[in-house]
Amino acid sequence: MPELPEVEVTLKRVAPELIGERIKDVSVYWQRTVNAVPVAEFKRTLKGAQFKNYQRRGKYLIFELSKRRRTKILAVHLRMSGRLEVLEPGVKRRKHDRVIISLKSGSRLAFHDTRKFGRIYLADSIEEIASGLGLEPLSEEFTSDLLIN
Repeated sequence: MPELPEVEVTLKRVAPELIGERIKDVSVYWQRTVNAVPVAEFKRTLKGAQFKNYQRRGKYLIFELSKRRRTKILAVHLRMSGRLEVLEPGVKRRKHDRVIISLKSGSRLAFHDTRKFGRIYLADSIEEIASGLGLEPLSEEFTSDLLIN
């Protein structure tokens, strides 16, 4: 299972390539990867949206998307074997690519998950996804006093 440092590294590797990119199309090859909304709504909502910002919250990779002055949150949880990768144009779909987000530039964001445990969420706010998580371990609020008490 990817641990917090691996999730952070994945975000730092993938996210900068996405900022400013607009989503051209979405292909879902394993329906259960998409969580909380029907696949048709997921695809319709993402198509035309632009990647504006990113962050990590717990083990969630969080992407802020903008479409027609509305903001949506796309959150990815890698779970046991998930990987998130930006594929160059011309790279063929691999057997375990569960969701592929095609970008206007020709690149694609692929969610690759051999064991099918990973999930992708679409929400209006980060709180909808991460409200049940504890204190962020890399935040200033996380102190040794919290661990002692």
